[in-house]
Amino acid sequence: MITGKTDYSILEKCYSIWICSGDIPGKLQDTMTQYSIKKKDIFQETDEPEADYDLMTVIIIRRGKGTEKESIFDYLNGVFSCDIDKIEKYSHVEWAETFREEMKTMTGSGDALIEKGREQLHLSQFSTFVIC
Repeated sequence: MITGKTDYSILEKCYSIWICSGDIPGKLQDTMTQYSIKKKDIFQETDEPEADYDLMTVIIIRRGKGTEKESIFDYLNGVFSCDIDKIEKYSHVEWAETFREEMKTMTGSGDALIEKGREQLHLSQFSTFVIC
């Protein structure tokens, strides 16, 4: 909660990752874009360290037809289609046979795999992970 006593000097950089899968125009498919805050002095120059204002970065990953091989897009296609072999290829995580069998009947398995991957890759510094 922000109050009159909030200490803004302890804010840390935040990364927001959006994975978009549907209704993506052809020229934007299989692309990844990073957006970040940049400073532009309009009146008078300031000597402010970048670390004080560059506190947010958004990464948008736009999936497509999966034409990119050996890439994040190929991996994501594996995650969203629950292709364990493809996921293992990129994550180097070997899934137990019991998990493989259970995976065939699970709904929402993509969410479970993403969470497991975040834990294994120590992505806890990412405050947002959105799939649209």
